Parts: sequence; structure tokens; C-alpha cells
Amino acid sequence: MPLDSPFQPLSKFPSGIALAWNSITATTYTASPQDSIIQTNNAAGTAVTLPLSTSVPAGFRLTIINAGAAGTTTATPSEGPPDDTINGSDAGFTTGLTTQWGSVVFISDGVSNWVAVAGA
Repeated sequence: MPLDSPFQPLSKFPSGIALAWNSITATTYTASPQDSIIQTNNAAGTAVTLPLSTSVPAGFRLTIINAGAAGTTTATPSEGPPDDTINGSDAGFTTGLTTQWGSVVFISDGVSNWVAVAGA
């Protein structure tokens, strides 16, 4: 079934596909294993804490989009046990999230690491 636009309501997607899209205006947000896409929009920036990688299956993808014209979105790994990392680091990750409409896809290994695989 072709889609008219990448931004279709859930009812337009083929059955069995569900995406949880959360639009966040707060300065902090803790992502859950139910999140698929997180769109931040806060002039002061938003700190997003990724869910523990052990709480999601290996290969789980989480997309973060910075929709704000000002403010940087920072993705931070969760503290465990085990303590998670993003690309092997426990520091906050901002690459690709410092400009409006910048986005990054994070993929979990299901053990203790998230890998940032795409940024705009």
C-alpha cells in the first residue's frame, strides 16, 4: 500500500506497523521502550535520556528530531546497571541535533550500547 506522505496517521499505515510519535516541549524527557520517534521543540533545548538498551530488543530504532529553531537537543544514555553508552561514550550526544530539523537514528544492541547511525 503506497503512502501519500511520510507523515501519515497510524490508521494509514499497513496493519501491524505502529509508531509512537511524541512531540516534546519540556527541557527534559526520558524515552520509553514504546517510543519510536521523539520530536523536541524547546528554545532552551531538550535533554532526552534514552531507554536502557536492555529494555528493548537488539536492533530497536529510536529517532530524535530537533524541531526547534533555537536550542540544542542532547541524547544521553541511561545509567543502569549496566550503564549504557552512545557510540561507546557515556557523554551526551548532540551531533546532528544542534540545528532545526536535525535528526539522528539510534539503534540499540540490546545489551549496553546505542549506535547513532544517521544524522542530518
